[in-house]
Amino acid sequence: MKLKLIVSLAAASLLSPLALAITQEEKIKQITVMLEQNPTIIDGLYDSLNQYVNQAAMTGNVMEKYHDYMHNNPSHSWFGAENAAVTIINFTDYSCPFCKRLDPVLNQLTEAYPEDVKVINIYVPLRERGNVTNSSVLAANLWKNERDVYQQAHEMLIKKSGVHDMTSLNQIAKRLDVSDQLTTDPNTTELLEQNYQLFVDLGLRGTPGMIVGGQIVEGYLPYNKLEPLVAEKLEQAK
Repeated sequence: MKLKLIVSLAAASLLSPLALAITQEEKIKQITVMLEQNPTIIDGLYDSLNQYVNQAAMTGNVMEKYHDYMHNNPSHSWFGAENAAVTIINFTDYSCPFCKRLDPVLNQLTEAYPEDVKVINIYVPLRERGNVTNSSVLAANLWKNERDVYQQAHEMLIKKSGVHDMTSLNQIAKRLDVSDQLTTDPNTTELLEQNYQLFVDLGLRGTPGMIVGGQIVEGYLPYNKLEPLVAEKLEQAK
């Protein structure tokens, strides 16, 4: 936020010369001119850029450390192309309204790019955190033990508005005859704890959060905003 404010103030003071820059080299020249004409912002900008670069390096290290955990873990549910050019890691919570809105967008993307895009769900039940039984427990258990009814449960969990509780979970489980899957086990508990730790280590502040072709995207994006990013990542993957 501080970096954005400093850059915005500098740009405004010079009538936004960056808007006229086309190439990266031109932008660098324009930034140099801005700094020369506004030396009071240099110290703050320098500190903010250092902080940004260090944070980016830390995030890159986290993604490298957890790469196999995210991409090659059979405990995570997924859909789309098995051998995709672009993978979307989706940090999601069945009790999060914006996660529910993002779900059809992700499905639309895999339908638009059936051979190129894969979505991997990483459950982070922030709004039910502390509940021994929650919607993520049910979904993770069904993916592991009752794959044939997982999709039905997923759609029911997405469809229900608001935060899930034992009433909504029991209704879904009874309807699908999977009440035994409401009980967590050590493996599911460990999975969700590891998911949360990854979420924290990446510096994500809420759900939904995505990693799109290696790039972190925080918050909900509609199809017309997310699709161009996916298309860009596909072009880079060629």
